[in-house]
Amino acid sequence: MRCLASLLTLAVVLSPAADAGWKLKSGKTRAVSVPAGGPPLDTHISNLASISGNGRIVCFRTDVAALTGHLDYPVSQLVAKDRMTGAVQLVSATTAGAPAGHTPLIPVISSDGQYVVFSSRASDLPDGISVADVLGHHDVFRTHLPTGTTIRVSVTHDSKEPDDDCLATDVSEDGRYVLFTSTATNLLPDAFAGPKQVYRVDLNSFALERASINDAGTPADDDCDEARLSESGREVVFRTSAANLGVVPIGGAIEIWLRDMDTGILEFVSAKKNGGASDEGGDRPAITGDGRFVAFTSRSTDLPGAEKGNVPGMFVRDRKKGKTFRAPMKGKKLFSTTPHDASDGRYVTFTVDSAKGFRVFVWDLKKNSVKAVGLNSKGKKANASAHRAAISRNGKIVAFDSKATNLGQDSDDADDVFVRRWK
Repeated sequence: MRCLASLLTLAVVLSPAADAGWKLKSGKTRAVSVPAGGPPLDTHISNLASISGNGRIVCFRTDVAALTGHLDYPVSQLVAKDRMTGAVQLVSATTAGAPAGHTPLIPVISSDGQYVVFSSRASDLPDGISVADVLGHHDVFRTHLPTGTTIRVSVTHDSKEPDDDCLATDVSEDGRYVLFTSTATNLLPDAFAGPKQVYRVDLNSFALERASINDAGTPADDDCDEARLSESGREVVFRTSAANLGVVPIGGAIEIWLRDMDTGILEFVSAKKNGGASDEGGDRPAITGDGRFVAFTSRSTDLPGAEKGNVPGMFVRDRKKGKTFRAPMKGKKLFSTTPHDASDGRYVTFTVDSAKGFRVFVWDLKKNSVKAVGLNSKGKKANASAHRAAISRNGKIVAFDSKATNLGQDSDDADDVFVRRWK
C-alpha cells in the first residue's frame, strides 16, 4: 500500500525542489521515464508505475539503457527514480549490480519509499535466505532501496522452494508485510493443492499465513487474486468467485472480500444493501491505507447508485458506516472502469475504457467529484490512452502510463511514465 495519511491530516508534501520550475496553477505533467539527456533515438517502453506515499520515488519497468545503466541489454528492468534529485536506481539487480536475467513483473513500492516488491523468474537474483531457485517459477522479491539489498520473499513454511509460481501483489507501508498469490501446494503444512490462494508473509519473522480462507479455516474453492493490503498490513482485500466463503456469488460472478488478519474476521465487501450478493458482483479492488474504504468496479444494477443496462460503475464501500456509494460518472458508452490505487480515505484513481480509449481519473470521495489525470501541462487531453495510475498519499501527485505524444518530453508513440501534480 502506498498511502499513509488520515482523511483529515495531510502528509508532508514533496519538497518544491523536486518540481523546480513548475507553475502549479491547475496542474502540470512531466515525463518520469525520460533520461536526463533526453529521450532515446529509437522506440523504448517504460510502464507499470508505482509511487511512494510522498510522491518522491517512482518505480517502473523500462528497457531504456540510460535508465537501467546497461547499454544494449535486451531485458526490461525495474528502476526507481527520485524526483527530487533525478537519481535512478536499478531495482532488479543481481548481487554484482547487473540486470536480472528475466523481465520482472509489476513492481509495488512501499508508502515510505524504502522498499519495492516484485516477481521474477530470474535465477540470478539474490535470495538472502539460502533457498536455491531451481524450478524456474516466478518468485517474489523485496528490495531495500537505501542499501540495494534484495531478499527472496516467497519461501515455504519450512524454508524450501515453492513448487509453483508466486506473484507479488502488495506491500505494507513499512515493507514488513508482503502479499502474494500462488497455486503452490507446499507453502504451508496442510499441503493444499487447489485454486490460487492469497498469502501474507511477515518479514520480521518470515511467518506465512493464508488470507483467503473461510471462518472454518478452509481455503477458498476458486481462484483468489488482485489482493491488496492496508498500510499496516492488517487488512487484506481480494477478489474471487469462491462459493464457500459465506456468500454464494450469483452465476459464478467475482466478488470482493476482506480479511482482518488480526481478528480473523472475513467481510463481504461487494454486497448489496441487504448484505447479499449483487447481480453482477464486483471486481478489481483497491483499499485505502487505513483500511476503511475499499473501491471496486461493478456492472451490478442493484448496488447503491447503480445505473441500469449493464453500465460499469466505480463503487466504494465505507466499512465504518457499512455503506456503499458510486462515483459520479455517467455514460452509456463506458466499456469498463478499473480502480488502481487509493490514498487514505479520500482519493481513488481509476481508468475508464470507452470508445475514445483509456482515460485516468481521480475520484475525490470527500467532495464526490471526479477530475481527469491524462492531461498535459496546458490542460489538454492526452492524444492516446492513459492507464495504470498510482497516487500519492495526499492525492496531489499521480503517476500513470501513456503512449501520448503531447504530454511533453517524449514523442515516440510508445509507453512512457508520466507524473501529474496539482497545487
